[in-house]
Amino acid sequence: MKKTLILFLLSVIVFGTKAQETKGSISSHEVEWNNYISLGSGFLTRQGFRDFGDTFIKEEFKNLYPNDEIWVGNVNSSQDIPVIELRYKYLVIPKIAIGIRGSYVRYKHDGTLAINNGHNFHADWNISYFTGMADFNFIYVDKEFVKLYAGLSAGVSHYNLKFDKVSNPEHNDLLDKSEKRLYFAYEIIAFGITFGKRFGGFAEVGYGYSGMINFGVYARF
Repeated sequence: MKKTLILFLLSVIVFGTKAQETKGSISSHEVEWNNYISLGSGFLTRQGFRDFGDTFIKEEFKNLYPNDEIWVGNVNSSQDIPVIELRYKYLVIPKIAIGIRGSYVRYKHDGTLAINNGHNFHADWNISYFTGMADFNFIYVDKEFVKLYAGLSAGVSHYNLKFDKVSNPEHNDLLDKSEKRLYFAYEIIAFGITFGKRFGGFAEVGYGYSGMINFGVYARF
C-alpha cells in the first residue's frame, strides 16, 4: 500500500512537471486563471462508516488496555465536526488538473463500558482525522462557466482517539490515554461539477475520506 501511494505521488509530480511544457496549448478561456483554491465540506465519509460500530470501538479500546477484558455497549455516534477541507489545484492542460488537499473531521461517541467484569460506567470520547492527499482530476466537459470532471486522490490520514469524560473516577486514567495511528487515505470522485468563472462553487459525489457528498466555493487566479 505504501509503495502504491509513493508511486501515485511521484506520478502526479512528474506529470505536472511534464505538463508545464504544454501550457501553450491551453484554451483561451483557461489561460488567465489556471490556479484554483477552494474551501468545502463533506459528509458520509469512509472513516465515519468504519468508526460507527461497537465492534470497531471495542477493538480500539483493546489497544488502550491490551491486557484487560473490555466490554462496550449502547454506543451513540455522531459527526461532531463535518469535514472541513482546503484544496489547491493547478490546471496543467485543458482536461487535466493536479493538486493537494487537507481536511479535518471529528466524530463524537458515548457509551457504556466495563473493564475486567467491573462495574459499568459511562464514557464520552471523540475520534478525529487530519488528512492530506494528492489530487488528480480529469475534466470531460470543459465550458467557460460549467465544468464536469472525475477524479482520484490518495494520501495519509492521522487518526486520534481521545476520551473527554468518564463517569467513574476509578477510570480517570482513560482521560490521559489516546490511540493514534496513520491510515492510507483516498477519495474517488465519480461526478464533479464546477459552476462560475473566476469565482464559483462546486459539488461532488464520490466515496472516501472526504465524503460521499462534497460541496464548497472556489476562487481562480
